Amino acid sequence: MTVIWAMPVLTDRTMGWDTLENSYLFGGMGLVGIVAAVVVSCCSHKVQDRHLILWNQIIAGCGFLPLAFLGGCQAGNSSASHAAVVVAGALVWTVGFQGQVPGNVSLYSKMVGAEDAGLYQALFQMVMTCARIACSALIGGATDLCTVFTTAAVLWVLQWVVLLLMWRRLHPTVYEAYHEASLAAPDMNISLRQVES
Repeated sequence: MTVIWAMPVLTDRTMGWDTLENSYLFGGMGLVGIVAAVVVSCCSHKVQDRHLILWNQIIAGCGFLPLAFLGGCQAGNSSASHAAVVVAGALVWTVGFQGQVPGNVSLYSKMVGAEDAGLYQALFQMVMTCARIACSALIGGATDLCTVFTTAAVLWVLQWVVLLLMWRRLHPTVYEAYHEASLAAPDMNISLRQVES
C-alpha cells in the first residue's frame, strides 16, 4: 500500500512527472493488477493458497527492492534508465501485490468458514482502511522518500516473518480438520492449536 501512495511523489521528484504521466503509470498498474488477479484466481484451484501467497510475495519483492533503492533512496538521479527501472519496478510490484490478494482472501475465507465470512470481510476492509490512513500519514510526514521506502521494506520483511511462522498452519489439511471439529461441536470454542495436537 505504501508503494501506491509513494509513486506520485517518487515520479514527481525523480522524473518531474505530472498528473498526466502518473495517470498513464497508474492505468498500466491497474491493467497489470487485473491480469494478475485473474491469473491467480484461475490458478487457485490447482495450487495451494499459501504457495500463491509465497510466489506473489517473491514477485512483489522483485519489483519493490529496485524501486525502493533506485526510486526511494537514490531520488534525484533522474535518467531514462532510471525512469524505466521505476516504471518496471512499479509494474512488477503490482503483479505481486495484486496476486497476493486473491490468495489471502481465499485462504482466510477457508480458514474462518462460511459462518464467519462476513466478519472476516469486515475486518479485511477495516485493515485496508487503516493501511490507507497510515500510508497517507507516512507519505505526508516523511522528510524523504528513503524513509518511506525503508518503512515499506521493514513491513515487507515482517510479512515474510509472519508467513514463515504460520506456514504449517496454512496447510489445507489443518484448516479442513479445524472445520470438521468445529462442525462436530459448534458450541465449543475450538482453536487451531487444539486441532493440530
